[in-house]
Amino acid sequence: MQDKKNKTQNSLFLSQEVYTPSLLEETDISKFDRPYGGYLAINFEHTITGQDWIFDFIYSFGVTGKISGGEWLQNLFHSTAATDSRIASWVGQIENNFTNNCYFKYLKEWELHTDPFNVYFAVAPSTAIGIKEIYFQNDILFFIGKRNPTLHTAAYHQLGVLKNEFFLGINVGYRYVAHNTMLEGNLIGDNSIFLVDPLHHLLLLSTDIHLRRGRSDIKLSYKFKSAETNTTESHLYVSLSLARNF
Repeated sequence: MQDKKNKTQNSLFLSQEVYTPSLLEETDISKFDRPYGGYLAINFEHTITGQDWIFDFIYSFGVTGKISGGEWLQNLFHSTAATDSRIASWVGQIENNFTNNCYFKYLKEWELHTDPFNVYFAVAPSTAIGIKEIYFQNDILFFIGKRNPTLHTAAYHQLGVLKNEFFLGINVGYRYVAHNTMLEGNLIGDNSIFLVDPLHHLLLLSTDIHLRRGRSDIKLSYKFKSAETNTTESHLYVSLSLARNF
């Protein structure tokens, strides 16, 4: 739904998360750097976008443990992967439980330059409150290149006007973690045999290349997350996202 100044988008989607210790085949829990954990959720997202701001709300209802299908999915991937045939032990995974969570984000953006390319700067405070996780986060974002305004850009998953884009995005974020079920167990009680305490301060960095051509969106990302516990290391990874708008 859209008027002259604002646009509303609603989304319903499934998400699945899988967490494993670094020593996949180890069966001695005392040597784990984090517990095995699977999470499956159904999510409802409501987004209101203005000329230079966005308010985003997500409600997530999910399950942890064996019923989440995380163990099955991870072992399926490794059993079919040509480069890695290891099968994880999944000893002592976080137990079956139910969670719900609310996520709130507000983004404010400024256009710093328009010709011959666009330069945008934005700040985006956010918070998560619920049984699965509690955190407070702030992100600083830069975009450089051929990019559409806030209401119509792939940078914020906006649909509708499909004008071509090609730009670089840089995101620097700080998160204060008050609770993380996938490390320390369910907030309202957990009898899992192995849990660890999370670090409260996290640094998140990402560099993204966005391409929107017609109805197709391509996003290549290089991401960094600092260590989540005293026993784990920082995490670097590359992701490729492909989307088709109808």
